[in-house]
Amino acid sequence: MLRVVADAEGLSSETVRGALKMEAGWAEDQLRARQRLIEEIPALVGDLAVAVGLLEQVAKSTTCGHDLFWVREVLRRIERGEIGGEMNDRTGEDARRAAKGVASNVLGHLDPAKRAALLELLKPWWREIPAGSFEMGSTERNNEQPIHRVNFPVGFSILGVPVTWAMYCLFDPHHTQAQDTFDARLPIELQSDVPVYHVSWFAAVMFAEWAQAQLPLESEWEYACRAGTTTRFWSGDAEQDLAWVGWYSDFGGGGNSGGHPHPVAVKPANPWGLHDVHGNVWEWCLNVYDGDEYERRYRTSERSGSATKIEPGHPPFFESNTLVASRALRGGSWSNEPEATRSAVRLRYPPSAVFRYLGFRLARSYP
Repeated sequence: MLRVVADAEGLSSETVRGALKMEAGWAEDQLRARQRLIEEIPALVGDLAVAVGLLEQVAKSTTCGHDLFWVREVLRRIERGEIGGEMNDRTGEDARRAAKGVASNVLGHLDPAKRAALLELLKPWWREIPAGSFEMGSTERNNEQPIHRVNFPVGFSILGVPVTWAMYCLFDPHHTQAQDTFDARLPIELQSDVPVYHVSWFAAVMFAEWAQAQLPLESEWEYACRAGTTTRFWSGDAEQDLAWVGWYSDFGGGGNSGGHPHPVAVKPANPWGLHDVHGNVWEWCLNVYDGDEYERRYRTSERSGSATKIEPGHPPFFESNTLVASRALRGGSWSNEPEATRSAVRLRYPPSAVFRYLGFRLARSYP
């Protein structure tokens, strides 16, 4: 669409904003369409300096985390020299320097007072997770095997609840357009403390950065969920144990969710202070989903005689060649039956996916 408009009118900031506005919305097809438009800007402009300026204007005109992620990604590609343009070496160097500066401040236009309010909201929910080891996985599904030992030489912290609508809307107030009434079962005015949903992995990453945090790794998530337990749910093995601590589906006449998510922290917390790790909403993890990862870890630990070590800090999961790879999700949701909400269950979705049963929580590594 942007190419057609550009050929007809010449590319300008007004053209860009108009084209993006035509694809406004939170649905996955709209997010993908805007992503493609953002990625096309440098090629359509030709002049990298102008492209950097247009990308900066796009960033300043939105609070959508998905769009901000892709504006920054394209700027980083310009900075790394992966995107060329018609200019001399000196001009190209200046454009790459400008792209680096804009990319580093792509969230700078967001309201600092709202960020301070968000940090205050998050403060009482941070839970300290101790260093230690655990047996990761289960024998119930192929992608949960083999069970292998994982070691955390340093602890970390994780949010005791999934990110709520009240928290997320401090970052992106327009995301309220994505709220659902769940067939009139959950009025929008009652959703402030419900886990936010319809958030892509890309948007969750940007929110986490704004909140001085990141998404948890799969291993961090399961370790914190289990909190020293080895049962199917941290609360036990039976469905009544799940019903005590989580929200799950009523398909087939069972379950307790009533066909919608619920406010966080209504159910009891696990021994390490985490609520809603079973059901309510699936939670994005930082890492790319890898179906062979457990087998590799197991074989490595068998050869070395020691557990897989998870070091503090996170490796870079934002390389261009892995950006569209499916990401791991954990925990199950209000729409799942009990077995899909177990501690060991793994799911994967493309990072642009948005569903009304999909949310996230935050983690922080110790310095």
